[in-house]
Amino acid sequence: MEKGDLELYNDFLHCKDVKADVFKEISDINKLRKCFYTFVILNFLELGIEKIEKYVELSEKNNENDK
Repeated sequence: MEKGDLELYNDFLHCKDVKADVFKEISDINKLRKCFYTFVILNFLELGIEKIEKYVELSEKNNENDK
């Protein structure tokens, strides 16, 4: 997901004959990449919290059933 055409784009900008200044308008790609990473991290955190909540609920139900 994260290593697609963006890596090729970055490699392209580092070529010696490329005028990288012309591509500054497209530099929003790096901002989008950071937003994507943030989204993925927050999504994993949310999934982890949901699993913890489920385990806590199951644990509470088991404790109630034991009583």
